[in-house]
Amino acid sequence: MAKKRPTKAKKKPAKKRQKMTPNQTAFAKQQQRIRRFIKSAEKRGYSFPANAVPERPARVTKRDIARITAIKPETLYEQATFIYEGSTFTGTEGRMIERSLAAQKGALHKREKDPRYHTKAGSPPAEATDVADRLGEVIDRIADTGYKINQGTAAYNAAQQEIDSWSGSPYWNDWFTQRRYEEVERMQRMIQSSIRTYGFGGAMKAIGTQAEDFARAVDIICYDSNQERIRVAFNTLAEILKGSALTAEEGADMDVLMDATVGYSPDWYDDDFETTVYKGQDHTEVWAAACVELFTEDVLLFHSIGEMWDYLKGMRENVICYFHNLKFDGSFWLSYFLVNLGYKQAFEQFGENDFVRMKNKEMPNNSVSYSISGMGQWYDITVKVNGQIIEFRDSLKLLPFSVSAIGKSFETKHKKLDMEYTGLRYAGCPITPEEQDYIKNDVLVVKEALEIMFTEGHKKLTIGSCCLAEYKKSIGKKAYATMFPDLYQMPLDKSFDAENAGQYVNRSYRGGWCYLARGKEQKLFHNGTTADVNSLYPSMMSSESLNKYPIGEPHFWSGDFIPDEAKRATAYYFVRFKTRFYIRPGKLPFIQLKNSMSYRANEMLETSDHYNKEDGKYYPVYYDLDGNLKPATVELTMTMTDFALFKEHYELVDFRILDGCWFDSAVGIFDQYIEKYKKIKMESKGAKRQLAKLFLNNLYGKMASSPNSDFKIAFTKEDKTIGFRTIRANDKTPGYIPVGSAITSYARNFTIRAAQANYYGPDKPGFIYADTDSIHCDLAPDQLKGIKVHNKNFCCWDLESTWDEGWFVRQKTYIEHVIAEELEPVEAPYYNVKCAGMPKQCKDLFLMTVNGFTDEEAQAHTEMEQAFLYTDKEHTQHRSLTVKDFTVGLAIPGKLLPKRIPGGVLLVDSVYEMR
Repeated sequence: MAKKRPTKAKKKPAKKRQKMTPNQTAFAKQQQRIRRFIKSAEKRGYSFPANAVPERPARVTKRDIARITAIKPETLYEQATFIYEGSTFTGTEGRMIERSLAAQKGALHKREKDPRYHTKAGSPPAEATDVADRLGEVIDRIADTGYKINQGTAAYNAAQQEIDSWSGSPYWNDWFTQRRYEEVERMQRMIQSSIRTYGFGGAMKAIGTQAEDFARAVDIICYDSNQERIRVAFNTLAEILKGSALTAEEGADMDVLMDATVGYSPDWYDDDFETTVYKGQDHTEVWAAACVELFTEDVLLFHSIGEMWDYLKGMRENVICYFHNLKFDGSFWLSYFLVNLGYKQAFEQFGENDFVRMKNKEMPNNSVSYSISGMGQWYDITVKVNGQIIEFRDSLKLLPFSVSAIGKSFETKHKKLDMEYTGLRYAGCPITPEEQDYIKNDVLVVKEALEIMFTEGHKKLTIGSCCLAEYKKSIGKKAYATMFPDLYQMPLDKSFDAENAGQYVNRSYRGGWCYLARGKEQKLFHNGTTADVNSLYPSMMSSESLNKYPIGEPHFWSGDFIPDEAKRATAYYFVRFKTRFYIRPGKLPFIQLKNSMSYRANEMLETSDHYNKEDGKYYPVYYDLDGNLKPATVELTMTMTDFALFKEHYELVDFRILDGCWFDSAVGIFDQYIEKYKKIKMESKGAKRQLAKLFLNNLYGKMASSPNSDFKIAFTKEDKTIGFRTIRANDKTPGYIPVGSAITSYARNFTIRAAQANYYGPDKPGFIYADTDSIHCDLAPDQLKGIKVHNKNFCCWDLESTWDEGWFVRQKTYIEHVIAEELEPVEAPYYNVKCAGMPKQCKDLFLMTVNGFTDEEAQAHTEMEQAFLYTDKEHTQHRSLTVKDFTVGLAIPGKLLPKRIPGGVLLVDSVYEMR
C-alpha cells in the first residue's frame, strides 16, 4: 500500500481588509485632518479631550461627513485647554495669548533688524546684520521654501490621486454625479492654471504654505453635497493658488455651475405610509411607514405613525418630508396631531371666518399649520415641536405622475412593485420581506426623481411655481415686473362691469377645445388616424408660431368700435360685446357659455337661441324668471384671436361692441426659457427629457392663476374624524392673465383650424373628435390636410397612432384599437381606452371582458370585481363585451372612494357608472 505523502500544516488565510466605502473614506480623511491639527497644537501646549476626534460609525451617512467636515480649528480650540507659565487657560484664551506673544516677537524682531536702533553718535550707521547673519537668513529661507514645496508637492500628488480616482458617491444618481464631476473638473483646471502661471515650484510653494486648507478644500469639492461649503472651498482654493478670491467673472461662472446642484440638503426626505384595509373596519391606522434621506439609499421602516414621529422629533433639527399624494397620507398626520396628540392649530383668528396662517417662527411649540386650498388640494403640513420645524410636502405637486409612471418616464433605478393591500394588519404588526421591498421601492422611486429636481435647483412647492421661478430668473425680476404688472390692482369704472382690469380680461380665459362632431356619437369608425401636436402650449408660446403676446398695462375704450391703436400689428386686444350667433354651414362650433342657466356648461354651442324641451325647437327669445320676454342675446369677452375665429365660424345678429382694452405686444417673450427646455427634450431621453417636458408644459398655467386663495380649516368631529370648512380669501399673487388667456386662445385656434381642414360633414369620413392638442379622423395618414407633420418639431403634428377601429361616446370618452404608432406597426395591437373619471382598474376590467381572460387571472381580483367578470354566481360563464358596450349605463367595479373614518382615510371599493 502506497504511503501517504506527508502534508504540511495549512496556514490560516490572512483575513482580508474590508474595503471602505466612499463615505467611510471621506470620513477617515476628515479624522486624519483633525488628528494632524491636534498633534501640531499639542506641541504648542494645548490639550484636547479624548473624544475630540469623532469615531467613525459603522454606517457613514452624508450627514456624518457634513458634521465632521464642519469641525473647524475654532471648534477644537473651544474644547481644548492651554498651559502657559504654569497656569491653565481655555483653548480660546490660549489663542489670544499666542497671538499676543507673536505680535511682541514680531515687533522685537523688527527693532533688532532696524539699523536706526544700533547706531552710535559720531559713527556710521550700523549694518542690520553681519554677513554671517545674512547668510543664515538666506539658508533658513531656502530651507523653509524647500519644506513648503515638499509639503505642497505631497498635497498636490494626493489631490491628483483623489481626482483621478474620483467616481462620486454610490448614493448619488447619474444626474447628480455628472454635475459634481463638472465641479471636480473645474477644480483641476484651477490647479493646472496656477502651475502654468507661477511654475510648478511656485504653485507647490503656495499649496505647501496652506497644505491642510488645500487638502480640506479638495475633499469638500470631491465628496461634499452642500453647495455653500463647496463654494467656500473654491474660494479657499483661489486664495491659495493665486493669492486672491474668485473674481466677479469667476464667481458668475461658479453660480452657473452651482445652479446644477443647489438645493440639496441632508434634511430632505421622501416618505410613505401603508394603512390598514380589511373588512368591517371602523377606524384606520398606519401599519408601516418608510423614510429615506435624499442622496442615500438607507430606507428606514417604522411600524406605526407614532414610531415615525418619535424618530423625526429625535433628529433635533428642521426636516422636510415628501409624501406622494399628501391628501391621503396627510390625513393620517392631521388626525394624529389634532386628535391623538392634541396639538393646537397655528392660525390666528380675527373673526368667525377670518383666519391667518402663522409663519413658522411665530408658531408655538406643539402646534400644526397646513395649506389646503378651497378646492381640496393639499400642499403642506408644518409642525413645530421643541423649537424644531418638521414640514410635510406633496411630491405629487412637483411630479404629477403615479409612482409607476415616474419609474418608467424618469427611468429610475428602482421601479414600483405590486402588493396586496387588503389584509388584517395593524400598527406594530410584523412586516414581511415582500412588504418591506414594496414599501422601500415606493420611496426610492420618488426619491430618485426628487433628487433630479433638486440637483437642478427646483424645490418650490409645485411644478408650476418652479417653472415661473425659472422663467423670472431667465428674464430678470425687474423685466418681469415691468412686462407683467398685477392687473388685479388696477380698478375700473363700473361701466366696464368689472372691479379691476384683471377681472375684466379673465372673462376671456377658456380652456382647451374638446369636441365630438355632432352626428358621429357612438358610431363605429374604421381605418383612422390620431394626430397630436408636439408640445402644443410651448409651441404657441415660441416665436416659431409668430404669435404676439400682450405686455404691460392695458388701454381701455368704450363704444361700438375697435380703435385703430388696438388694430396695430404691435398691439393685442380684448373685446366685450353682445350678440346672437348661429353656426355657419360646414363649420365646427367652439363657443361654451358657463355660469348660465340657459346653456349646458360643457356644450359647444351652434346657436345662442334658447332650446325648448317641450317641442325640441330653438327660439331667438325667451321668458325670464319674472315672465318678461327677452331676446336670446349673450354677452361675451374674447381675445382678438378668438374673436377673429368667432366671426369666421358664426353668423352674428344684433351684434354690438360694449368696450375693450388693448396692450402693447411682443413676439418671442418666452424664447429664452422655451429654447432651453426644447433643446433638452429633443436631444435627451429618460429623466432629462421628462424634466424638460414638465418645464415646457407647466409655465403657461401660472400666467393665468387668479388671486383666489380660498383655504380650508380643519376641525375635530364628535366621532374623532376630521372635518373641514372653507374660508374665503383673495390675497394670492396672481399671474398675468392677458398672456395666460392669449396662450390658450392661440392653442384652441391651432387645433380648431386643423380639425376644420379635415371636416367634410357628419356623414362623411374626416374629423371625428378633438381633445385640446389632438384630432381623431377616420382618414388615412396621407389624407390629412392642413397640418404640418413632424414627430418632434414645434408647431407640427405627430401621427401618434393609426387605428382600425374607433368608438367615440362623448367628450373625453372613447376607445381606439391601435395598430401602429408613428406609422410603425405595433407588435401587439391594443385598445386605447379614455374615459374621464374612470380609474385604470375599471378600464382593465372592461378590457378583460373584451379581450378574454383566464380563471386564474380573475382570481387576482376582489369578489365585487369577479362578479363583473362572470355572468353567473358559480363563475363558470365569462362576461363577453364589445367596444359598443362602452356607453352610457356601463357600470364597472374597481373605483376607490375616500371615506373619512377615525384615524385618517379609508379607500372604499365602489362602482364607476358612465352617466
